[in-house]
Amino acid sequence: MTSTTARPRVILHVGIPKTGTSALQVAFVRDRELLAQHGIIYPSDPAVPSMDARATRGGVTSGNASLLRAFLMPGKTPRGTSPEEALATAMTVIRDAGDGSSSLLFSSEFLCRSDLGRFATFVAACDEIGYDVEVVGYVRNVVGHAVSQYIQRLKRHRFTGSFADFVEPSEGDTYKPPMRSWIEGMGAVLGPSAVTVVHYDSLRNDLVRHFFDEYLKVPAENLAPALEHTVNRSLTPDEVRLMREINKRLKTAGASRQVSDVVISANPSVPERPYLTRADRDRVVELFTDEVDWINANGILGGKLELDSPSITILDEDPDDTAITPSERTLVDVIATQANRAVSLQAKAKQSARKAKRAAARKTPAAAAAPKAAPERRRSLFRRK
Repeated sequence: MTSTTARPRVILHVGIPKTGTSALQVAFVRDRELLAQHGIIYPSDPAVPSMDARATRGGVTSGNASLLRAFLMPGKTPRGTSPEEALATAMTVIRDAGDGSSSLLFSSEFLCRSDLGRFATFVAACDEIGYDVEVVGYVRNVVGHAVSQYIQRLKRHRFTGSFADFVEPSEGDTYKPPMRSWIEGMGAVLGPSAVTVVHYDSLRNDLVRHFFDEYLKVPAENLAPALEHTVNRSLTPDEVRLMREINKRLKTAGASRQVSDVVISANPSVPERPYLTRADRDRVVELFTDEVDWINANGILGGKLELDSPSITILDEDPDDTAITPSERTLVDVIATQANRAVSLQAKAKQSARKAKRAAARKTPAAAAAPKAAPERRRSLFRRK
């Protein structure tokens, strides 16, 4: 919600995951000049400058807030870096990006999991240098969000379990949506007027326009033309079935990302049509009814948060064709082997680069001036020698 004070704002778009974050981040980069014309700066991430080029191409990004995240999330603070040092770095980013009057927009779907003590410290530090902090984030109908998060774990984190495994509460890799937690926690620090909660499902086909027009008050008719493909689409039921089998053969989460990126980029607009069994749907409803009721009672823009999602087909039981065939098993084995190999080669290339960098630091000036050998080419999935 737009601030009523004359001070510039630090606007934190905090996600949550699987609520159109990638599409918004692509728009923030592609429409950076439009934002600046209306007094909002979307800074480049000095720690990951490649994100801008990726967003310009319509690729998946992680936003521009990695150095803020390094303070706000203790688990993301680099080893050997104190909280005070991480905060100082975050504030340097804000000082360097600002011009004294424009607001600053930072986006990361991980920020919804910020440590609230550190968040309060960050808010106070922003206040000291003349910025108000505001937070905007999304909530999503729970059944659809759970399915989307499950598929994301398959795509990016080498998850191999069923949906029923994923939603059952445990200490492991299970569905723990940060919806009420970020709304309640950040609202306690900032006050509810500085926290905007938006219903993703009501706006998913108009997400970027609504964010610019209704939240930022930036005219949406001047936005860059929409991309022709979905950014970071989900997987089809057949792709889910095969991805589980591939993940069982992979050695790292990086290999899982290699495979899913190839699948998505090969056909970024394929219809997904996910489904759930009625038993799985009923378990999600049982677990999250109270949370949904609390969020609706505390205010939400765009629509009412629901448990069910119209985009998810509910079946009485799983189809009979979920097992992989012998020919599919051969294909799965080949894909997994190639992905493991690609990740291994990339790791070796990075190790060689680190060794070369350390060696260069020890060289004499005369040796450093000698011609450099060509760097080893980075290998990706299925690239030939």
